[in-house]
Amino acid sequence: MSETPRLTRRKAITYALVAAIAGLTLWLGHGWWAASWKPDAARWPGGGVAIGPEDVPVNWERLALDGVAFAYLDATAGARTAFPAYTAEHDAALAAGIRTGAIHRFDVCTMASEQAAAFVRLVPREAPALPPAVLVEADEGCERRPTRALLLSELTTFLTQVETHLGKPAVIGVSDDLQSEYDLAAALNRPLWVTSPRTEPDPELTDWAIWLANDRLSVDGVAGPARWLVANDRTPATREGQ
Repeated sequence: MSETPRLTRRKAITYALVAAIAGLTLWLGHGWWAASWKPDAARWPGGGVAIGPEDVPVNWERLALDGVAFAYLDATAGARTAFPAYTAEHDAALAAGIRTGAIHRFDVCTMASEQAAAFVRLVPREAPALPPAVLVEADEGCERRPTRALLLSELTTFLTQVETHLGKPAVIGVSDDLQSEYDLAAALNRPLWVTSPRTEPDPELTDWAIWLANDRLSVDGVAGPARWLVANDRTPATREGQ
């Protein structure tokens, strides 16, 4: 006997509900995993955090008690954006015994000298500080990107001015789209900031200094999902005292 249309509809609704519940369960499970995953501490000791304006205020004492060894703080972006909480959070982190470094988000469509001036005005020269992190990004509103030769020249200008100010070489991170378009990482000859959430860096990649290991970690003391960092102690740039 064939099923009635009403029975067929009930089965379809039941199957849809089961599929929805299964999908929701998987999504929640993945979210919990992402919020709790850290690299193996035996292999990658001494983790840190990257702090942006969405994460403040930060309870640095709590982070220090939980073993956070260092922090990178968003300082400037382009030539016109300076994050107002940088100085207060930098001072609070140092008071809690956490070593810090400054992040500049380099805009490929803005003059390098103007960006360097903004960074130098905000970030002081301090011997214990970590190397600055220069994250090369493209503004979506930038319609005419520079040629590779011009961009490398501008980056060299920025790095020269910032590294002279701080007295140490920078760590470089390049977004995937810009790396594909310009092939910048090797040409700049600096230790790398590697963004590879929840996936260890390629073993053949030996010149990285900072690994962004998780961009959604739940950490006591940070308001939102934290960006968890690992320092490569085999890279001189991130060793204590460099």
